[in-house]
Amino acid sequence: MVLGATNPASVEAIRQEGGSDERFPLLNVIRWEFPRRGGGKPIQVSWYDGYASGFDPKLKDEEPETAIRFQNRPPIVAELEKKYGRQLKNGGTIYVGDKGVMYTGNYAGSPRIIPEQEHRAFPVPERKMPRVKGTHQDDFLRACKDGQPSCADFSYSGPLTEMVLLGCLAIKAGTGRKVEWDSRALRSANLPELNSLVRREHRKGWEL
Repeated sequence: MVLGATNPASVEAIRQEGGSDERFPLLNVIRWEFPRRGGGKPIQVSWYDGYASGFDPKLKDEEPETAIRFQNRPPIVAELEKKYGRQLKNGGTIYVGDKGVMYTGNYAGSPRIIPEQEHRAFPVPERKMPRVKGTHQDDFLRACKDGQPSCADFSYSGPLTEMVLLGCLAIKAGTGRKVEWDSRALRSANLPELNSLVRREHRKGWEL
């Protein structure tokens, strides 16, 4: 929303390890491409999850530093840690822009520009988004009562859910098969065999 992205134009499974028709892969790299409103440069979003083969789940609690070596992380994370002496831990988001790099922890907490001196030199941005009072459940109930949109209403959660489920569709398509996506029609334009996973055909008399 902030970057002016539209709905995804495509999604592709770049890497998978493990998995079957009954369960998800043990390791994934998924890549989405988003056009920009007004014709700006498209935005690319990559998702990394899972651990490489040979990983012992006990390491997550017993030897967290060793576990990170098995974790499927973007190559840029190790580069930033080495170059700036930072420890970016086991989860979060890296934002790579034309003028620099920013990192947030899990659930987008504690955003920091890297390197730290650039973060300290950056002026505090103006507050443009409303702040939620209480929990997100409180915010939802308030919206139900007073009619004003919640902080994460359906205009936000709908596109987000579509994006996440498209990642699942890319996993089903398999690596190296880019799914071109028509968001308005809710269907793949180039891999029609996937569309049966998006919408089912109802029995006659039970159509919607």
